[in-house]
Amino acid sequence: MTDQREILRLLKQLKRGATAKTRKGTTRKIGYPSGHFHDTVRFAAGDGADVAWWFSGLAPRSGDQINLVGRGDYSSEDALLIDLQFNFDKDEFNRTKGGAFVVDDTGRAFLAHRGIVTRGTSRVPKGLLLQEADVSQVRATSSVKPYAVDLLIVAPLDTPDLLDVISAFAAEMRRAAGEVMGNDYVRRPRGMKGPIPKNGQSPFDVALSDYFDEFTGKALAKRKRSVEMEWKHGRVVKALRAHVNRAGDAYKSREMDLVVVTPKDVWLFEVKTSADSQSIFTAIGQLVFHGAALEKLFPNKKVVRHLVVPVEQKENRRHAFCEQLGLKVVTYTLKDDGATFQGV
Repeated sequence: MTDQREILRLLKQLKRGATAKTRKGTTRKIGYPSGHFHDTVRFAAGDGADVAWWFSGLAPRSGDQINLVGRGDYSSEDALLIDLQFNFDKDEFNRTKGGAFVVDDTGRAFLAHRGIVTRGTSRVPKGLLLQEADVSQVRATSSVKPYAVDLLIVAPLDTPDLLDVISAFAAEMRRAAGEVMGNDYVRRPRGMKGPIPKNGQSPFDVALSDYFDEFTGKALAKRKRSVEMEWKHGRVVKALRAHVNRAGDAYKSREMDLVVVTPKDVWLFEVKTSADSQSIFTAIGQLVFHGAALEKLFPNKKVVRHLVVPVEQKENRRHAFCEQLGLKVVTYTLKDDGATFQGV
């Protein structure tokens, strides 16, 4: 969304949704790395020392539209620390702030983030951040150059518990930022052959670029409800990563949904939010090409390809066909707090 009038309209909708189930506003000290200010924040209902809070207003100096989220104690007088900012320019559209809105083909609006995150006073490299964070990314079209941009989808604006979802997203981004900026952050698996990552790239993306250059890059989704599908896709990948966490070290990349390096094998997962023919055939191609790249990177390990699709009411004969091709079929059921899996 690039129209400033529409952005202002969606900002009002965001504020209504984020504060719909919150306490009466209270004046608190809000801390930045370089200073602080006092203003009215709203806490989610419920007591505790770790409760989500939300602030919408104007930046004290620039006058920009800012939306801040964090977690804190409603009854404490301590300064509130910001987990994440969704900010917008006060006068005109630009991409220098972290906040964004996306509208899909059905007209449904989503809150998004540009991946602009700081830790202290340092900017977190976006490539490394996305390699660590379990978040949903979509490539959106735009009327302003560049005409296609990658955004992180937070939630539909009409989500009933919008603040809880935003807070969970912010906490995950903050966790990932802490991992990435730590001195011991190493994301190159042991025994991996091939190119050395640079500029914050995932080693898997470097391999794909070198080995299958003509196949890399995500095409713009044309089907309706594609943004919502990507949002659900991220939730499934996050739940899947937690499900297989004990099997080995988990890695993500721009093109590979999930790679788990175990002592003996390399597990490659391709997640789809639909089990229709188009999704199945696309996944087969991705597993073939990405798996070949992994075989080159891990010559001493077996690459096990997993096709991850939602459970269907009727048995899908395509599953048997996939297994004949050497693919393991994993099914899942999407739930409010993630997903449950069968077959892995």
